[in-house]
Amino acid sequence: MMRRDTSILQHITIQINEESIPAVITRKRIRNLYLRIQEDSTLTISAPLYMPKAQIEAFLKEKQVWIVKASHHARQKQAKESAGENGTVLWLGQAYPVKVIPAEREAVMINDGYFCFMTNDPSGSHLSEMYEKFARKQMKMYLEKERIQWDQRICDAHHLPHPAMTIRSMRSRWGSCTPARNHISMNVRLMHYPYECLQYVLLHEYVHLLVPGHPARFYQTVATYMPDWKAASDKLK
Repeated sequence: MMRRDTSILQHITIQINEESIPAVITRKRIRNLYLRIQEDSTLTISAPLYMPKAQIEAFLKEKQVWIVKASHHARQKQAKESAGENGTVLWLGQAYPVKVIPAEREAVMINDGYFCFMTNDPSGSHLSEMYEKFARKQMKMYLEKERIQWDQRICDAHHLPHPAMTIRSMRSRWGSCTPARNHISMNVRLMHYPYECLQYVLLHEYVHLLVPGHPARFYQTVATYMPDWKAASDKLK
């Protein structure tokens, strides 16, 4: 007989010094607490179903040094393309040569055909982290702009609440939608691809609020909003 799944998910942000670390607490039928850092640097916490919140917080406080160290290590391993070994960054479908510019104040920008990292670290050892922060900031801005039409045309038109949205770094999916939690996740790696790919994936996830799974009706619904969706989808293969 299959045992009923009683897992409970909670998304939080842990603040350690000046660093914010995304985390997911999963309460399960287990006896002990477990920590793990995912490839996208998200901290996952597996906790017993009825463990008090204060006990979980005390455990996290005790493990602060490990959490920060493991989170930094995960970020350094991310995105081979980000500040690539070949000295180029693929941004919105276009390859830019990397230029590292000594500067007291750190910044990332595209200027004169170069992807510029302004940094006070001559070794350039944390360019991937600089890229990740820049990409997430830009993607958030694009998503806030693009979601307006889908909030109106899909959610408002069907009397659905507007979904919460998270930007993550995912290995196997461009996006995900959990209608039960009214939550959409978007992969920051979409910033390497043409802008229409981001538009397509965002619409794809919104349509899941209407149609679960991927039956023929799902893609028919996508096509009513974006007739050329397949051209964008093919660029992600």
